[in-house]
Amino acid sequence: MMEERDLWPNGMRARSIIAEFPTSFSSTFGTARVASCEFELSDNTPVRSPPYRCAPPKLEIFRRIVDEMLEQGVVRPSKNRYASPKGGDAFRMVVDYGKFNSKIVFDSYPMPTIDQAFEQLGGAVVF
Repeated sequence: MMEERDLWPNGMRARSIIAEFPTSFSSTFGTARVASCEFELSDNTPVRSPPYRCAPPKLEIFRRIVDEMLEQGVVRPSKNRYASPKGGDAFRMVVDYGKFNSKIVFDSYPMPTIDQAFEQLGGAVVF
């Protein structure tokens, strides 16, 4: 029996899309190896912020989640000079990229309006 959430607007099933483009999808949560990007920064001074405080019971849950993600290869240990706080009220990890984003040098070419973007997409359904 087909579930409603498995059906795309054009009637194509999600499973058939995954079968047609297997290298674009991963069975592991959180990994996408389709594209990469680089950012030009206004300066090379690393952004560092202390982690948010976390109560010991919640910290233990976070450690278990991170250990599981390490095991699955979703995340890896980092020795990056940049550090952003992680935490949150619910059991989820949050990374605040606000300070990092403020250092990005944006292209002077303006972003297209939503109407222009839809024109260029030409009725495509899957992105």
